[in-house]
Amino acid sequence: MRSARARTGFLRHFYIHRMEQIGLETSSDVVDEIWAAICYFADVPDAGKELLKSRGIAPDRLEDAYTSLQSFLRQGRAFFAAARGASGRSSPLIYYYSFLNLVKALICLKWPDRVRERIPHGLSHQLKDGALEIQTISVTDQGVFHLLYELLLDEKVPSGLMFDVFSLLTYCGDIATEVVWVKNGRMRTLHGKSRIQVNGDEIYATLGVLNFENFEDCPSAKERFYKTFEEVDLGKDQKRSEFSLFAEETTGWRFFETIDTAKGPDRNLAYKKIYTQCCDALRPFLLEHPYQTDR
Repeated sequence: MRSARARTGFLRHFYIHRMEQIGLETSSDVVDEIWAAICYFADVPDAGKELLKSRGIAPDRLEDAYTSLQSFLRQGRAFFAAARGASGRSSPLIYYYSFLNLVKALICLKWPDRVRERIPHGLSHQLKDGALEIQTISVTDQGVFHLLYELLLDEKVPSGLMFDVFSLLTYCGDIATEVVWVKNGRMRTLHGKSRIQVNGDEIYATLGVLNFENFEDCPSAKERFYKTFEEVDLGKDQKRSEFSLFAEETTGWRFFETIDTAKGPDRNLAYKKIYTQCCDALRPFLLEHPYQTDR
């Protein structure tokens, strides 16, 4: 393992949280405010069409794409409102339909033609007798899930993929901690700190990640990560000054630097290049809930 590079300063210091929280204060219910922001694109046609145009939808496809987007957003809002008023026994199914429509709206921003016709959700579950740990979900031949997977990860779903339900819950920031406590599993939500570093005219990034070994048994995500990052030995003074970690707090922490550096007369372009590389490498590891409310 090589030593960390020299650095003369930094441009940005930010956290990678298990749950990145942004406090919200509104005059009405937070959920209503969020839906108002989302459905602005359904209620104001010019705004919705401008959004689609900004995502590269061609003019000759714009009207049909907007009709689909508007329909998905309004159906999502209607199902969500119905679910909030339903009992705990029936609301999960109605919430499912709400978020299925939101996913279709998201896909519509890139591939409107692929969700215009009736399309299955793309998953299958056969209930097994026994505990949660033995329940699995299988991916079928095609469906909404396939499109969402490809949209978020820039790769197609592997053929015959099967998910372990218990493991999936450890990726959900809202409940991962509780699942790990109750079932003695492994936390799969990434937690750490990051800095965009400067060394003369060079820019690169440093990550400090807690319990990274919990993620290393995923071959595709690991391969993607190590194409961008290399593990380094960070001195105790740097751990303290750059990541606010004293010696007794560093157990379980590992540190990585971007393999590439960026330089050039425009520092903003160099920063954007490194930042984009980091986001692409970390995308399979991150699942965050960005809102916090006491309501």
